[in-house]
Amino acid sequence: MPRGSWSASALARLGDPDVVGFSAFLLYVVAVLSAVLFRRGQLRWRRLRSRPVLTFAQVAAARPGTKVIVTGRTGNGRLGYGPFSGEPCVWYQIVRRATREISSEATETTETVEQEWGDRHLYTDDGDAPTRIPVTVTLGRQSLLASRSPMIRQSVADRDGGTRPGKSITYRLHEYVVVADRPVTVAGVVRRRGAEPELARDDWTDGTVVGAEPSELSTRYAGFQRWSFGISLLSAVLAVLLTIAAVG
Repeated sequence: MPRGSWSASALARLGDPDVVGFSAFLLYVVAVLSAVLFRRGQLRWRRLRSRPVLTFAQVAAARPGTKVIVTGRTGNGRLGYGPFSGEPCVWYQIVRRATREISSEATETTETVEQEWGDRHLYTDDGDAPTRIPVTVTLGRQSLLASRSPMIRQSVADRDGGTRPGKSITYRLHEYVVVADRPVTVAGVVRRRGAEPELARDDWTDGTVVGAEPSELSTRYAGFQRWSFGISLLSAVLAVLLTIAAVG
């Protein structure tokens, strides 16, 4: 088809009320989703900034259930290697994820830890006692910032774990690693594992981030909120204009 004919056809479709109406609908969806992201980010940052930034000694003295922010570094001791990726790390975990087809519209997913090795403590060198605090796997996997890795990140190498004949079960193997000597900020809740404190995940606001100080979180969340609000506002305005054009 000649380029001029294609352009004329595209312009004709853009003038079709059905196409304009569908485009307006999509823009309304984008506006709503962006508004939800804006509100979620706003709520998360409001809750995070109300937490105290504690030293390791203060965490050790805190009552179980206290929500805190802590900074430290991952371990720099004995190195291992991810079984799949070969990546140097101080901790790794291999998880087998089984997805079972219950019906044509529903599936069930379960996880089993196949291997786990190493050190997933957070460390400090500021003279506090204790000098290390363990971070739970569920907290370590959760990221505080979409643009930065969490403390425990999924490696590039995922493997097909096969299927179970006659059972409609598919297996996937996932590798998670902790890279050595990385600065980490953790937002979590204080728990007790015997006499030792640990940092755990309590709700959706908790998480970890590599390479970002608590002060940087404020800048990052402010930028994200401006971005999501701007996208929501622009999409809503364009959707209204297209709706008027379709009706008119």
